Amino acid sequence: MDKANKNDHIRIAVPGDAQEILNIYAPYVTDTCISFETEVPTVEQITERIINTIAEYPYLVYYLDNKIVGYAYASRYRERAAYKYSAGVSVYVATEHHRYGIGKALYEKLFELLRAQSVYTIFAGITQPNEASMGLHKSLGFTEVGTYHNVGYKHGKWLDVTLLEKQLREYDDPEKHDTGVSVRLAVSADALELAEVHKRSWEAAYRGIIPDDFIREKNAARSEQWQEIVTDANSTRYAIRKDNIIVGLMCLDQAGDDDLNSDVYELQAIYLHPDYFRQGIGTTVMRFAFDKARSLGKTAIVLWVLADNADSISFYEKCGFTADGKAKDLEYGKILKGIRMRRTL
Repeated sequence: MDKANKNDHIRIAVPGDAQEILNIYAPYVTDTCISFETEVPTVEQITERIINTIAEYPYLVYYLDNKIVGYAYASRYRERAAYKYSAGVSVYVATEHHRYGIGKALYEKLFELLRAQSVYTIFAGITQPNEASMGLHKSLGFTEVGTYHNVGYKHGKWLDVTLLEKQLREYDDPEKHDTGVSVRLAVSADALELAEVHKRSWEAAYRGIIPDDFIREKNAARSEQWQEIVTDANSTRYAIRKDNIIVGLMCLDQAGDDDLNSDVYELQAIYLHPDYFRQGIGTTVMRFAFDKARSLGKTAIVLWVLADNADSISFYEKCGFTADGKAKDLEYGKILKGIRMRRTL
């Protein structure tokens, strides 16, 4: 195997990755002191950890030859509110894939996403001795803070843990970057809120463009539709939150048009509750979409929009999209023209 390409094989984790992630992690629990867990977690526990993590922080997997061979994620450094601009980071690589640059590639992409998320300082704890891990972290700019002596006991011995830190951003005023908007993968408990947002958004955005009967017909099935979507372990539907409620939704996936190659991502939908229109939320969510596409090694992002929807077209143009000349007929209770827009990343 050649050295890892930091873009080609990295993507956001989904709950359906739990078994493969567990396959990598289990030997660290049973055979080493790198992890302080003493019992291998279940697939269900790993699934829950993925869901809980991606509600706040990036969780990345390195995908090679249709198999996950490494993963990295961030977590809260401490629970108190003032710690919100710091995070802990971890990376695990399957033993047979050590020394191919996979850990470094995962970390570099993780740091990029955390920086965009307004995380200023990251921390890693390393059980001693572990020269390989210390070398990796120091090569990426971590510095030692200190060592906790005899802080753990596993496999019949007392263990030291060295804490390392790395600065990601200049220490300015973090509140100027804080929009109060968060984006995470949708989970089962979100179904009813997502359905309501979807309905209200359609009513507000498409009235006068799409026949009313068609809007009513589609909205009548929203609750059932979202119950099915959020139980799909490989769903790429996202909940947009503000003021502790869901105010929007976004659907992202690989572009499906035949004339596009694998380095193009598609924004399949973005809907906001009308009470939250024109508050800058859409722009914040677009930045998330662009960062996610970049994290997957994509070079462009496309979307389809109704040619009669002038407000949406204007918003997308402000976000850097331009029509790329492609058009097609779309069925929305009547035939409407759709145009494709594209933004280079």
